[in-house]
Amino acid sequence: MNKKNTALLLAALVASGCATGAKFQKKMNGFVGQDVEAVVRVYGVPNRIMELSEGRKIFEYTRGYTRTTPVQGHQDMYGNVTFTGGNRISHSCTVDFTVDQNQRVLYWSANGDHCVAH
Repeated sequence: MNKKNTALLLAALVASGCATGAKFQKKMNGFVGQDVEAVVRVYGVPNRIMELSEGRKIFEYTRGYTRTTPVQGHQDMYGNVTFTGGNRISHSCTVDFTVDQNQRVLYWSANGDHCVAH
């Protein structure tokens, strides 16, 4: 196998293990038509349940995390030290599952910058 093919194979293997939006959509689509208990078994108790008309409900799940960028010190030729980094960056995803009066998932929607699945 030449270097180019090896590199392409390695890239494909790495990409297949990465979290993606396409995998997220596929996972969420799998809940449509299912009893909402399937969602609860996977994600636990929702953060919020909203009552709608005709017995419908929205089960809302919000997940997120915050990370801090590394702090780096820089010294110039005069001995002055400056620091960069230490910024807090937040990522989140809110998913709403709309269910009918029989507790079946009708559809879902998502909002956020971290709506991905492995």
